[in-house]
Amino acid sequence: MFDFDQKFPTREDLPINGVYIMLDVDESGCYRVVRIGINKKRSLFDRLSKHKQGTIRNSIFRKHLFRILNSEQAVTNYLRQNISFVVIDDTDNVREDLEKRIICGISNCKERVVFSDWLGSQSVNKKIRESGLWNVQHVFGGYAITKSDLAYCEKNLLK
Repeated sequence: MFDFDQKFPTREDLPINGVYIMLDVDESGCYRVVRIGINKKRSLFDRLSKHKQGTIRNSIFRKHLFRILNSEQAVTNYLRQNISFVVIDDTDNVREDLEKRIICGISNCKERVVFSDWLGSQSVNKKIRESGLWNVQHVFGGYAITKSDLAYCEKNLLK
């Protein structure tokens, strides 16, 4: 598992392409999925670096956080203190479809509970508030995650 502070990966630690799954810790100390993303144009390292030290112009994730925290430094601090992430290597170039299905699967989960002190509960965006994810695209969509998707994630999860 990586984070945005002490354990941020180097370029060599990451595959060129992949899916990242960001985690936040709830009040009971359990990790909870709060964002799923991929790289499209640049490498996965470059995409994650934009989240770590970019601006609201090059990271929609930072922009969502900024709308609540009101400063780039506060966003950076929040990421460093609260967010960890795992990476799934995209060896078969399926990341766009896999991202879509993971977001849909998590946001449509009936048992999913948004914990009360989660920062996203203050978002003006209804999809963020209700899904418990810092995602908007594909939230509550009609795609379904499959057993083969889960097997692919388990097989390609960086350890």
